[in-house]
Amino acid sequence: MGRYGRQDSYGEENNPRTRGLGSDEEDTDTLSGLVRHYARKYRKVIVPTVAAVAALTIFGMSYRPVSPSNVGVVTRLGTYARTEQPGPHFIVPLLEGMTPVDVMSNNSVEIGFRTVEEAAHGKPAVYDSAASSDEMRQEAQMLTADENIAWAEVVIQYRVDPTRVTDYLFNINDPVSTIHGVGQAVTRQAVGNYGVDELLTFGRDEITQQIKLDTQKILDNYGAGVEIVGVYLQNPTPPDVAGSDSAKGTVLAAFQNVETARQNMDQAINDAKAYENKVTTEAEGRANQLIADAEGVKVTRVGLAQRDVAEFELLLGQYLLDPLGTKSRLYLETMEKIYPNLQKYIVDGNLPGNGVLPLLNLNGGN
Repeated sequence: MGRYGRQDSYGEENNPRTRGLGSDEEDTDTLSGLVRHYARKYRKVIVPTVAAVAALTIFGMSYRPVSPSNVGVVTRLGTYARTEQPGPHFIVPLLEGMTPVDVMSNNSVEIGFRTVEEAAHGKPAVYDSAASSDEMRQEAQMLTADENIAWAEVVIQYRVDPTRVTDYLFNINDPVSTIHGVGQAVTRQAVGNYGVDELLTFGRDEITQQIKLDTQKILDNYGAGVEIVGVYLQNPTPPDVAGSDSAKGTVLAAFQNVETARQNMDQAINDAKAYENKVTTEAEGRANQLIADAEGVKVTRVGLAQRDVAEFELLLGQYLLDPLGTKSRLYLETMEKIYPNLQKYIVDGNLPGNGVLPLLNLNGGN
């Protein structure tokens, strides 16, 4: 019925407010009805699919593998939580984050030059050096103890200390710039303690060792969490001199001659040490052989002496029992050894005639 008792012209079956209610028919003319229609129709497919997508999303947000050369530093709401070792790990999505840190590889900081392009496929490396850049020239120029200006190029190799990874991440905003600045300052101080001759020749090892120790000490005070692996002082260049190019070339050649002489000296020393080691080894081998031979002769001689002593003691016992018979036997045995091929006679004064008793030669000899 209508508002005033009249029946609606389109009837209850056509009323959009009641159509589909209490029956199996669905309203697919509106968007909401269409959504409900497909939701009911594909309910068994949509629910597992949504659940699988949600599970994969959560897994992807929480799964954090750590490679063998790294460790993973986990933070919870921006605060350090733990450090994970290499392997598969999970974090709490949205609450935790993981930052991988390489603790195995060596990293380099270059002072006085920059590597523009690494050597590859037979092509040499390309460098930005003091000879080609004003910025690098200012960075490489250093004052020596004898007030000379020299160009020094230094490579500092470092790696993250596995026991101080959190220091590396949280104590310094830019570790590379910090190491570069500290290394440059320490290098200038170290070069300033030596003369230019020492920088170019025999003092380079001491300078690099001082740079390594002082850089590590300052970075430890900063809590940088890095370990200085090595410091390498590239070929320094002698100072510029006023005058023509030939004069500059003469100075450069003089320093190069000094360096060549030092290398020749080191080579001669190494050769002498190698020869010394060779001769010493051979002499020790011969000495050991002589000692071994002497020990062998000693054992033989001692064995023979002990045998002779035993035989003498046995003979002494027989002599004490029968001195005359033993003496005669010894005499005859001795004569037999001295004259093994002679015919032997026994002279007996009690025999008639000349007292000679001939012996029958049973061996057929003369």
